[in-house]
Order: sequence, then C-alpha cells, then structure tokens
Amino acid sequence: MNVPFQDYLSDILYDAVKPFFPRHHQNPHKAGRRREIDDRIALSSLLFILKHNMPWNDFQIAEASGISIYRRQIQWQEVDFFKKTTPFFKKYLDDYYDYKWYRIDVRRKSYKKKRLERATG
Repeated sequence: MNVPFQDYLSDILYDAVKPFFPRHHQNPHKAGRRREIDDRIALSSLLFILKHNMPWNDFQIAEASGISIYRRQIQWQEVDFFKKTTPFFKKYLDDYYDYKWYRIDVRRKSYKKKRLERATG
C-alpha cells in the first residue's frame, strides 16, 4: 500500500494526551538497544496506520517502522493509555469513526498482565 504519510495529529490533540504518555527509561549508553521514537511521531504514525487500515509491516518512515509503532502501542496499552485518552480522540478528531480502532483492543489484557495472573494464581 503506497499512501503518502500525512500527520493527523493536531497540536491541540497532542497537548491533551501528552500527560498520559508513560515515562521512558532511556539509557543512551546501552549498546544494542532499539532507537527510541518520539511519542508524537509514534502517535502520529499510529493514527495514520489506523486511518488507512495499513498492515504494520507496510508502514515505514525515516523515524520509525510499522513494527516499532506496533510495539509502542502495546506499551501504551499496558498502561491504559487508550482508555484514558479516548475522550480526547473523540473530541479532537473530526473523523474519529473513520479510524480502525478495533485494531487496538483496549479491553485486551497485555501479555505481561496475563503472565502475572497465571503466576499468582
């Protein structure tokens, strides 16, 4: 799928959801770590992927790949980012219902949470 990248993330929407991003523990001296992607770029890329229903593997920009964006949305899902920010997306995205939100199942438990539940009981 060859769709030119378009930024669907407005400054107003970004400012509204910014407090809900989890903190990243960066250690620039660790060798072999993946390059950290800016939250704004990651969210903008995620919105683009959801808007065009693009396969994760087909997305590529200079700053990030589709798989990197997929990993980031999993991290956000683990801290309930989408549950907390859905009202802002509905308010500030005029075409909110055109996005394929089902690709981010906010009710699905993360793999970490499932493993912890199995281990404890």
